[in-house]
Amino acid sequence: MYELTDLTIYRTQLCVKIGKALKKSKIVYIGCHTGWGKSTVVLHYLEKAGLPHRYISAKDENFFKTLQAQKAKLLVLDDLYQVQDTDEINTLVEFIANSAHKFILISRTALPPYLKPFFITRQLQSFGMEDFVFSVEETEELIRLNGVRASRFLCEKITSDTRGWPVAINLCAHRLKTETYSECTMLTVKQDIFDYFDAILFRNWDTQLQEFLMDLSSFSHFGVKLVSMVTGKRNAEQALTHILAIGSFLQFLPPDDYTFFPPFQEYLQKKQQTLCTAVHIRQIYQNAGLYYELEDDLPHAMEYYSKAGNLDKLSALLIENSNQNASNAQFYETEPYYRSLPQDLIERSPELMSALSMLESLCCHPDESEKWYAALERYQNRLDKNSPSYKIAREKLLYLSIALPHRGSVQVLDLIRSASELCGGKLHLQEISVTGDMPSLMNGGKDFTEWSKRDKSIYTLLKAPVELIFGKCGVGLADAALGESILEKSKTLNFTNVLSHLNTALSQATLRGTAQMQFATLGIMARAFVDQGSLDTAESLIENFRTRCVSEREKPFLPNIDAMRARFAMLRGNCAEVKLWMEQDAPDELCTFYILSRYQYLTKVRGYLLAGRHLEAISLLNLLKIYYERYDRPYGIMETQMLYAIVLFRMKDQCWQEEITAVLQKCQVYGFTRLLADEGAAVFPLLNRLAYDGDKSYFDTVLSLTREQALHYPQYLEPEKRLKGELSPPELAVLQLIIQGKRNNEIADFLNISVSTVKFHTGNIYGKLNVNSRSQAIKVATELKLV
Repeated sequence: MYELTDLTIYRTQLCVKIGKALKKSKIVYIGCHTGWGKSTVVLHYLEKAGLPHRYISAKDENFFKTLQAQKAKLLVLDDLYQVQDTDEINTLVEFIANSAHKFILISRTALPPYLKPFFITRQLQSFGMEDFVFSVEETEELIRLNGVRASRFLCEKITSDTRGWPVAINLCAHRLKTETYSECTMLTVKQDIFDYFDAILFRNWDTQLQEFLMDLSSFSHFGVKLVSMVTGKRNAEQALTHILAIGSFLQFLPPDDYTFFPPFQEYLQKKQQTLCTAVHIRQIYQNAGLYYELEDDLPHAMEYYSKAGNLDKLSALLIENSNQNASNAQFYETEPYYRSLPQDLIERSPELMSALSMLESLCCHPDESEKWYAALERYQNRLDKNSPSYKIAREKLLYLSIALPHRGSVQVLDLIRSASELCGGKLHLQEISVTGDMPSLMNGGKDFTEWSKRDKSIYTLLKAPVELIFGKCGVGLADAALGESILEKSKTLNFTNVLSHLNTALSQATLRGTAQMQFATLGIMARAFVDQGSLDTAESLIENFRTRCVSEREKPFLPNIDAMRARFAMLRGNCAEVKLWMEQDAPDELCTFYILSRYQYLTKVRGYLLAGRHLEAISLLNLLKIYYERYDRPYGIMETQMLYAIVLFRMKDQCWQEEITAVLQKCQVYGFTRLLADEGAAVFPLLNRLAYDGDKSYFDTVLSLTREQALHYPQYLEPEKRLKGELSPPELAVLQLIIQGKRNNEIADFLNISVSTVKFHTGNIYGKLNVNSRSQAIKVATELKLV
């Protein structure tokens, strides 16, 4: 129950829980900070239940004397956070332990340590903020009692916006009497709450505690070491323990983390902006940056040095981070920091110019990328060839020549040969993201489609130079690339040679290489097992790697791993799992188009196909097509064109024939068969209907492999079954009898209707299920669980 003037609601479910706890246990402990309606709920419950009790507040001067004199069977002890003195705590614990009373204890804090023995011995049950959160129904009732009619949607929004906090919901309900709910309403309510915090809490604390809390408000989570560094307090742990003892607006998260109740943190941040100088706030951020730098947590160190305005430190850490991290994903993560640097500072650093060139290329701004490359060249030309800076600039230029995504891979072979001659101990290139965190090399950090024409000769020629140039990132590359090339051109389902190369690559990458190469190799290997019909094995490989990534905090791979899981679900025909990925994890191409998310985008196109969202699929394919063509990536061009053909086919647009023919012709140039065949049931109807006038032998091979894949996974990308209209009760009755195998005359007799009426209902059923026969109707009805 919560009050606003004379309005109250009875919180039935919460009161029932408290009643059950009181019957089972000697002690019920309720701990929430101010504004959760603790005391009111308890007193209203006791009144409704008709339970005799004595209410005593620890704020009373004679609290302990009153306590000792009580004879009531049930004691309600409120404001227990006031009991701080050690002797008083011991007295209270002894009284509770030795008395025959039952207790309801109410406080602003989480369960204090001195009461935990009662919890461990199961004499105590505890309730916290999560128990006092308002449900949508309770929000709805309170608004109604205020004389306001609100939709379910509005009640859900208010409950969400306020985090179910009773005092905030109360204020919203009160304001709805005179105004329409809006963002402005929430801002006004927020200010009301801030005034509430001022009156109830902040003004009652000494200056030292106020300053201490304001300093910590800059952090969503913090440990004792960070607190000591930021505030300069040696007794930081003691201070945090004291705060926990006076209110649960600060929460302890084992083993050694603390966090604020979000509205209270926002309040403290506003107080900080009002009461603290800009110099003081910058110093807090500076200290935090130093702490995270010492902890070797570069992302957080950069965040706080940036907030402190320390651009020298920020630029130094950006350079260190790019040198340590081969993953291109780190450029997206640090993009805001690069953008915050002034141009003159960047132009004094070859490392920063190199990073900006790579970042712009990854952001689909190749012209800007080339500008920074040219700036780096000019910088190098101004230097003495014997200077250390000249060597750094030279290394960075070579790195960019090989690694820039928009430059393609045609010239990479020559660059690797020349670079390997230069390297011999003289040059040390920055690690290059060969795979781009993709489950592929052919379509990884670079597009190596052109290499596949001469894959075996290139393998022999470049295996050693690749490892010399790419370092750890190149370990296993040659065998993984050759394995994938052989797989792409496979004309049979015998993958012994493919797996031999992939196992070699995986072993080498695991022993001496990188997680990037391991993921790429496992991705190719999983694809090979899928092609053999061994989907369980493929899923197991990826799930094991995902578990390792989570435990070792290898976050860059997780988005593509989850996209792979969605593709596995598509092969199984698990529409629900795909839909969940589309809703929760798929990237939003309409927000920002990131080229490193291309594997996820291509998965999303397939998700659109599955859901029948053809126009959205075309829109996303057009974005991908622009990128692939501009960056000269033949594999991506072929894949997008193939998916485009499938979309057109499903939209009954005859242009699909032209598109799929073009894909076949391009694939034949490279000898690729699996790019088309792996789409199995989705592309087989197109190939089966196509009058192909090209190489008949090649076409028959692709068609045969596609048929094999379709047989393995017949539900792959099968459009989600959806009713075109609800079935009426008579239609459902007819459908039920159709499923039982009844004939039209039998159905007519059973339902006491004419055969013509049965046929009429059957026609309606076929139309609504989008089928043409009884067998199809039975299949769709079963899948949709209509009967």
